[in-house]
Amino acid sequence: MYADAPLPVCSFGGNWLSVIAETSRAINLTGTAQVFLVCGGRNVGKSTMARHLINSALSECKRVAYLECDIGQTEFTPSGCISLHIVTTPVIGPPFTHQRKPYRMCYYGHIAAQEDPVHYVACVKYVYQAYVKLRRDRVPLIVNTMGWNRGMGLNLLVDVINITQPTHVVQFVHSSPNKNLPLVNEEFLSCTPGMVYEQRALSNHRHLLVESYEEYHQRKKQYKPEDHRHLSFLAYMGKMLDFTVTGKSLPLEALQPYSLPWSAVGIHVSHAVIPNSLALLSLNASVVALCAADPKEMLSSEDETLPRFFHSTPVCKCFGFGIVRGIDPVQKVFYILTPVPFADLGKVNTLLKGVLEIPSCIMTTQKCQQPLPYVMEARHIPRVLGKESVKRSFKARPKYKRQGGARPSQRKRQP
Repeated sequence: MYADAPLPVCSFGGNWLSVIAETSRAINLTGTAQVFLVCGGRNVGKSTMARHLINSALSECKRVAYLECDIGQTEFTPSGCISLHIVTTPVIGPPFTHQRKPYRMCYYGHIAAQEDPVHYVACVKYVYQAYVKLRRDRVPLIVNTMGWNRGMGLNLLVDVINITQPTHVVQFVHSSPNKNLPLVNEEFLSCTPGMVYEQRALSNHRHLLVESYEEYHQRKKQYKPEDHRHLSFLAYMGKMLDFTVTGKSLPLEALQPYSLPWSAVGIHVSHAVIPNSLALLSLNASVVALCAADPKEMLSSEDETLPRFFHSTPVCKCFGFGIVRGIDPVQKVFYILTPVPFADLGKVNTLLKGVLEIPSCIMTTQKCQQPLPYVMEARHIPRVLGKESVKRSFKARPKYKRQGGARPSQRKRQP
């Protein structure tokens, strides 16, 4: 992948080194667990700073906790999750190079918090509760936040601060004002309510400003955000592949799936309103989160052979992800491909479907007879007027040649 590309050089600009050094001193000198919350606008370097804070903290202690609150660009899991991780080794490389099992994870189902902000805050609180015992053991925590720096994004940031109670807020400052947050100081926290927590955030924190240096933004981005999401999911599902014997592995569609009875699980579509009668169709050939929800939240069903349903997306533990390879309506079972360990699969009682989709490269490279399952040629796709269709139609429109010095819409109509 990188054969023709020059090796990247890790460089620091502005006051990055001084901020990293101060966080290391705080971990080494204080007798309590330190919580470092990283915030700023989009594409200013928050994830990069979080990695360096993790690596720096590991030089002072044996393990570091990491709370991922950026559901669109997750570090250690596929997107759409809020997760807590215990890191014991340095973190090097982009997210798809270090997908790992979380300490606790909750599936939100979207890649944007505005879709259900109250549920987002509930997921953050649920995952953070797993850190409470670790905080008593003086394990430092790095909190990565979203880059949403306007309107509701500020309210959600206040909620995250209320929940995590950081000792240090590392805030990025960019030369472009539209990429900046207001200064996240005591005055801001006392005047800005959260979406859920309306009272003042009781956070007597140390405020550290970090310069988002221009060299970081001028570098050519090799991958777009959606590319990183696809690569992370491919790396996650790649754990199922076995290259140890022959150096080659069977493709995903050739691997033996697990069978899961309908009656053993509840199902829910998180990102859309789907009638229960169509829920099974929506799960077929899709990515699902494998979760353990409270059975009391499931709706009762008259037919015990059918899966149960939810009123809304439950806040519950997520063990990982799988692909619903097929659904057998006769045997009433799901066939699921997943790298989740068998010991955890026995605890799964809920399948949640969100916006996370199977990357197209998996569907179009299936080793089977034509036509490919679930793949339709472009000429057979119905013409749908959507955002992308409109954009393409404008690009394809021939240049309009003016006649008479004005366009028809600018000419005055004759009375």
